[in-house]
Amino acid sequence: RLSKKLIFDFDDAIFCNTDGTPSPTRMRRFRAMASSCDHLFAGNRFLADEAARYNQAVTIVPTCIDTGRYSGDHAKPEDSFDLVWIGSRSTRKYLLEALPALRLAAANVPRLRLKIIADFDLPDAGLPTLAIPWSAETEARELGSSHIGIAPMRDDNWSRGKCALKVLQYMAAGLPVVSSDAGANAEVVTSGQTGYLVDNDQSWGERIAMLANDAVLRDRLGAEGRVRV
Repeated sequence: RLSKKLIFDFDDAIFCNTDGTPSPTRMRRFRAMASSCDHLFAGNRFLADEAARYNQAVTIVPTCIDTGRYSGDHAKPEDSFDLVWIGSRSTRKYLLEALPALRLAAANVPRLRLKIIADFDLPDAGLPTLAIPWSAETEARELGSSHIGIAPMRDDNWSRGKCALKVLQYMAAGLPVVSSDAGANAEVVTSGQTGYLVDNDQSWGERIAMLANDAVLRDRLGAEGRVRV
């Protein structure tokens, strides 16, 4: 009411429930906000299209990161092969759903370990884990010292609103990425060039095993990913 110009910036599907189901209350609030603004900044195409239903003044501003903070020069462990996932307790559900696929990969990749950079551990994951408490000071180093970045995600409206931050971080750190073929992740990852997009447990296991057995391929995809990001 006091602003001469009002700009709304959003990068989550705040108009639905966090399990992807419709929420009339959230949609009503979103519609009121979007229609009353002079302009909206949306984090991806899916969000922009939703906002444009109520206001045509929408600009996509993709997630950006400071690539200078990241490097692929960190030493990697020789006694383990580390898949890394970065997130928080709120996105833990996506990692839990990927565990059957990761256990399949562990059966074919000796010394496979899941590094979790977050605020929790999964001691009953069914494969070795290493929990690293997240901090802004250490996240780039912990990513760079891993071998593959993983990004499991559901294909629902809440997930489609996500803007691929972890994938961009992996790529900036020079890691090949294995990601669910969904949402903005599928727009950022070029399968076969910067990583692989997968859609079932078997393909998760196959792509992880392929990368684990080919250091040259990992380096090539990681380098291409850093160029892209």
